[in-house]
Amino acid sequence: MKRLTLFTLLFFVANLSLAQAPLIRWAKCYGGSGPDELTSIKRAYPGAYVFAGYSGSGDVVDIHGTQYDYWVGMLSSSGALTWSKAIGGSGSEIAYSVAYTFDSGLVVTGYSNSTDGDVTGNHGTWDYWVAKLSKTGTIDWARSLGGSGTDIAECVIQTSDSGYLVGGVSSSIDGDILSGHHDSADCWVVKLSKSGSIQWQKSYGGSRGEGVNAMQKTYDGGFILAGGSKSIDGDLTANYGGNDAWIIKIAANGNIEWQKTYGGSQDENAVSIIQTNDSGYAFTGFTKSNDSDVSGNKGGVDAWVVKLSKTGTIQWQKCLGGSNADFGKSIIATKDGGYAIGAITFSNDSDLTRNLGQSDFWVVKLSATGNIQWQKSLGGTSYDGANSLLQDADSSYVIAGYTDSNDSGVVGSHGAGDCWVVKLGGTRTYDSVNTVNDISDYQIHIVPNPTSGLITITGMEKGKVKITSLVGVTLGVFPLNQPISIAGYPSGMYLVQVFDEHGVILKMDRVVKE
Repeated sequence: MKRLTLFTLLFFVANLSLAQAPLIRWAKCYGGSGPDELTSIKRAYPGAYVFAGYSGSGDVVDIHGTQYDYWVGMLSSSGALTWSKAIGGSGSEIAYSVAYTFDSGLVVTGYSNSTDGDVTGNHGTWDYWVAKLSKTGTIDWARSLGGSGTDIAECVIQTSDSGYLVGGVSSSIDGDILSGHHDSADCWVVKLSKSGSIQWQKSYGGSRGEGVNAMQKTYDGGFILAGGSKSIDGDLTANYGGNDAWIIKIAANGNIEWQKTYGGSQDENAVSIIQTNDSGYAFTGFTKSNDSDVSGNKGGVDAWVVKLSKTGTIQWQKCLGGSNADFGKSIIATKDGGYAIGAITFSNDSDLTRNLGQSDFWVVKLSATGNIQWQKSLGGTSYDGANSLLQDADSSYVIAGYTDSNDSGVVGSHGAGDCWVVKLGGTRTYDSVNTVNDISDYQIHIVPNPTSGLITITGMEKGKVKITSLVGVTLGVFPLNQPISIAGYPSGMYLVQVFDEHGVILKMDRVVKE
């Protein structure tokens, strides 16, 4: 295990809220010497997750050019990389969304400007690029969608007929965009068959610019879309000021059943949406406002969570964050009937109890009525951001995003920015290299402290204790099941590290020898 200094580990101070946040079970970096980021992670089956993002690290994956490729693959429940693959061409490919498919493969989408390699049919500049992969990573088919303008896909889901629905933003008025384009940029949604053929496509929006960020299937066979809008014409009937969150309910054929904007006089955006057990909806994103639909803003930009009825009426809304910028990125329904939010935070006050440096992963657990039950910041002293969140069958949480850090909670960085995945709670696993535990959450105590001779470790029965000087010189290693004598040590301060039977560090603290 990589040696961590006392001052580094002190960043693991327990993150306490109304309830105890779950422990970190493991945290792992993936990538190479170039920039890498995970944008989406989904549960595949118990014990496995599919992921998507992008990589610029030719020393880790087979990058097709000098830019970025989609990076997709599968992780085990312990964070082991089961398989991964870079797909793309000599230009750039950035993946934003992945879905596990009925045949145990995956479908991924984002955008591409390549015309070679795995990419064919580019319409000009940036296209939606959708790729279907088998369970072992072989490309079954890939399709470029769009026109001569800029087309960026943000989300993909598999539909009940084994086809796919892809959504994002398009500024094209030609190519695959056959009709209905409003102006500027539209939400553009494309229904594909199982083999990737276009079955229908729809543009939604007005004259000032819209985009889809997320979508979900609904219980009635239709779909719910979440994004943002600046318009008050076309398909839009209201605008509160600036960019509003825009939610669109569509039928299975793409026809709008209802649409509503939400926000205040400043900017909002809806980034992630789910359907709830009561047939309503909940979305997260961000808000800069503190009027109209928005109340409780902590200052600047807050993560924003809104619960809607089946017909889109606001039932409750919450601003989450502090005095700096905070962005909701992912929302899930939890097994206890509440919600959890994956976010990026720059704050260190109000709803937050710590910031590890620059930006952090931020996970917030909410009750069914939106009250904070616990919250937890994760990361290091540089920039870290959570893009995607899931809850597994064992009630653990898995959070994926990026890290520029190589300290505090981030171990094993490969270079210029890594994919970072953290698992909270659930069944404990061990990894001799990359396991990072939330040491201060364990009820382990070193008594008495200060001491004149003997110390005892309480709360643990198996493992070992290592005592070092504050400059890292090892003075002794002892079993846990007996009192430890430091009577022969000179008076002063020493570092005590407590390891379990697997060699995983569970606590580090200072003890004073009188």
